[in-house]
Amino acid sequence: MKQIGVLVSAGVHPITGVARYARNDALALSMGLQLADSHAAQMAIFYAGDPENVALAEYLALGAPCVQVIPTNADDDLVQNLAAQLSKSDLIITGSRAESGESSGLLAYLLAEKLGIPLVANALAIKPKDNGVEVLQFLPKGKRRRIQLTLPAIVAVHTLAPVELKYAHARILTGELAVLPQGNKNSNLKSMACNEIPTTHKPAKLKAADKKYGIHKTGHARMTEALVSESKGGLVVIGQNSVEKAQVILGYLREHHLIDF
Repeated sequence: MKQIGVLVSAGVHPITGVARYARNDALALSMGLQLADSHAAQMAIFYAGDPENVALAEYLALGAPCVQVIPTNADDDLVQNLAAQLSKSDLIITGSRAESGESSGLLAYLLAEKLGIPLVANALAIKPKDNGVEVLQFLPKGKRRRIQLTLPAIVAVHTLAPVELKYAHARILTGELAVLPQGNKNSNLKSMACNEIPTTHKPAKLKAADKKYGIHKTGHARMTEALVSESKGGLVVIGQNSVEKAQVILGYLREHHLIDF
């Protein structure tokens, strides 16, 4: 596996309706980044649509070094444009369906038919194997199955894939959006539209130094400290009768000069 292609789309916030990254495509991007990093594979991220869409910057924040934008018109053949860019890729990863537009979920199937390669939908994990990959597929009623897939192939990621999304606003400053020429038929996955970005150190995570309020601790630890008081040499009286318990209380009050008799 030398070349990985990832398809992303613009999502919609479920409450405000503002354009943002599509979570399903973000899972596909994160999965592709992990595979490319562990196997030293080239990777390209493609978006077909408006180059000015504000959602593209969020994919940079999620780790995409460069998003290549394919400008499209209403009468363009989207499948043909994507197939021309991805014809040399070994593995194509995408979300199951978009969050806006027609969002029928048919794009991956149409692209697989156009390229003449197999497709596995509802993927939860991808593990490279000899001459291919092993895909853990989601099935109804909690069932799972593993599928051996020969490359080239397309994998559509399930919305419940256990993939961690790491968002960092600083990546927007170092990432790049590259607009490809319309009608570009160049099938080379490593497009010259994107410049190679040198590796830089990752931003250090800041840790709260104020221990007074326990900000550095987990929520469980803070809750435990709030419920369990610190022992200060008290005496627990359980088995004695009421007279003995009263004597213990009186002794405590006299010792601390809370009563005079």
